[in-house]
Amino acid sequence: DEGKDVDGDESDDEDDEDDGLRKAAAALLVNVGSYHDPPYLQGLSHFLEHMLFLGTEKYPADNEYDAFLSREGGTNNAYTEMEHTLYHFAIPQEGTGEKNIWKALEMFSTFFKCPLLGGEQAHRELNAVESEFEMNKMDDDTRLQQLMCFSCGMDGEAKIMGRNDNSGYGKFGDSMQQSENSFHPFAKFSWGNMQTLKVEPEANGIDVMKELKEYYHAHYFARNMRLVVMAGYELDEIQRRVVECFRDVPADPRIVI
Repeated sequence: DEGKDVDGDESDDEDDEDDGLRKAAAALLVNVGSYHDPPYLQGLSHFLEHMLFLGTEKYPADNEYDAFLSREGGTNNAYTEMEHTLYHFAIPQEGTGEKNIWKALEMFSTFFKCPLLGGEQAHRELNAVESEFEMNKMDDDTRLQQLMCFSCGMDGEAKIMGRNDNSGYGKFGDSMQQSENSFHPFAKFSWGNMQTLKVEPEANGIDVMKELKEYYHAHYFARNMRLVVMAGYELDEIQRRVVECFRDVPADPRIVI
């Protein structure tokens, strides 16, 4: 989500040590964010971030990954920034049965190999993106960010975000219409909402789910990612497990857009 996790304070760390819990964690950064959103589908990076949690070919059940982490005392989250998207999880290192970290890592890796990216859940996640926007749009920091975004898009008489040809400035959250003049990518509407990801695309004959899959295939590849894994094992063991889990992630884009 757009918001970031808040780290625990020192007392939380001490409690973990007292309980004898050793946490393992992983984070994967993809070098694509809202700057890369097409002008006609603003918020696409954020929407894709949500969609990756809705099942993969190997784990198709809705929220199966979240359910596993919750059952084993783990946590996870993701967020979309201007130039990157980050996914991460943490989990007690030893769990019930097989070693937690390796099971979690294997499930996590399928996000980047074989996500479903579709189904009935897509509309639900679109509603979740809309809800995030509605919940945060009156926040002062969000409004200041959008004011700066709008200012970056101002280019005289050219069409810009939220500006109609004859009726002045549109509502907060209207999409940017492509201008003949160049614009800074910060001018885009990074949150995305129902207007930019459903209403306007459908009115213009754009297949949002087709665009979403093409966007994933064009940007989610190994050379465009960075992975960090932290666990209390020998480095050779960690490397072996990482290779097992992630070797099928394509090294290069599946398609070029």
